[in-house]
Amino acid sequence: MERVREILNTLPHDGKIAIGVSGGIDSMCLLHFVLSCEGIDKSNVLVVNIEHGIRGEDSVSDSEFVENYCKTHGVGIYVKKLHVAKDAKKSGRSIETEARLQRKAVFDELLHSGRVSKVLLAHHADDQAETILMHIFRGSGLNGIKGMSIDFGGYLRPFLPLTRREIEEYAQKNDVPYVVDKTNFDINYNRNFVRNEVLPLIKKRWTGVENALIRLSEAAAKEEKFISSLIDPQLIVKSGDVVFLKLEALQNEALAPHYILKALKDFGVQCDFETTHINAVLSLKDLQNGKSVCVVHGVRALREYDRITFLREKSDCDFCLEFAAGRHVLPFGELTISPCECIPQAGKLRIDADAVPDGAVIRNRKEGDIFKPYGGGSKKLKSYFIDKKVPSRIRDTFPLIAFEGRILAICGIQISDDAKLTSHTKRALEIDFRPFKDGQNG
Repeated sequence: MERVREILNTLPHDGKIAIGVSGGIDSMCLLHFVLSCEGIDKSNVLVVNIEHGIRGEDSVSDSEFVENYCKTHGVGIYVKKLHVAKDAKKSGRSIETEARLQRKAVFDELLHSGRVSKVLLAHHADDQAETILMHIFRGSGLNGIKGMSIDFGGYLRPFLPLTRREIEEYAQKNDVPYVVDKTNFDINYNRNFVRNEVLPLIKKRWTGVENALIRLSEAAAKEEKFISSLIDPQLIVKSGDVVFLKLEALQNEALAPHYILKALKDFGVQCDFETTHINAVLSLKDLQNGKSVCVVHGVRALREYDRITFLREKSDCDFCLEFAAGRHVLPFGELTISPCECIPQAGKLRIDADAVPDGAVIRNRKEGDIFKPYGGGSKKLKSYFIDKKVPSRIRDTFPLIAFEGRILAICGIQISDDAKLTSHTKRALEIDFRPFKDGQNG
């Protein structure tokens, strides 16, 4: 356990730490060990228990067990109740994946809010071996083979050097109480299948396979670190809620997957990468502008001229309201239409109010819309956007002032030649569109 103590010594002395505790033997031993360490003030320890809502009364009972232990030992506890099974049906993800993502969301919120400076998890060497095998079976590259890290961002895994057997011996020696989650033996879950069926068979033929897999992960981590050092950070740009990856980054076959993984991580996706996801993004470099692929966890990659754009998939959000002066809060921003002088002004969109027919509306674009640019001839709105190199992903976010299929103004971009100010204009309206922070990023 000396190695565990060394890892815990890296914790800041004055920071609050959270420990994920389910009530099982691993997390209870971690909690017990932390509380027994000199130099760690238990007033700075927050136990986080997540009740997934999967196992009915057993799940509730396990949470109560953890709460009672914390009360007895004077440790603060935060219990979060989830509805993983129901949420998994909505998201289309497996219960395993949904539970993991929701757990991480709980821990991330504690970190980002500043309530804790570090989250301790009880993953151990056997978990590492299972994780590496699962990544290999799913089709992973170096990033997956390197497995879990002891210290990664706001997360610390002090037990990663220990085997399950060592943890069991610690529990027995120190009379650490714990509960047994019966679902750990349900091989319908992928990890349980690997843990209870696959690994035991492998161990019968190859002893010490856990150590061999860990050595593999350490070698992969070193190689991945070296390759990552070759990445040019200027080829990846984060802007608001999107990440841009320049096509230049995909020219080198060896480096391209690492650029894609880096872009996804910058976007906020840290896990569940597979070779199929990488290949899907790679395919975009040979496709035409506007083509896109779904990558992972609702992230879409889109080919935009000389770059690949990563963005969160959004549901359709149509809107249509009567044209009128005033302030209009729309799905993608705020539109203000107000009276102004009948004089053009640089940087301002001003429209001839009398050129807007009765029945005109404010809406998003539709198939077949026609726009006549200032000083030009009529063309399809889609063609105008293409000529202006407006990314397809944000074309629907611009409000339009329209009469039937004729566009009189693209709010935030240009006034139609049919509605421009002239020497005969008697009433003018200024159009000011301010997209929400995550509405548009070109």
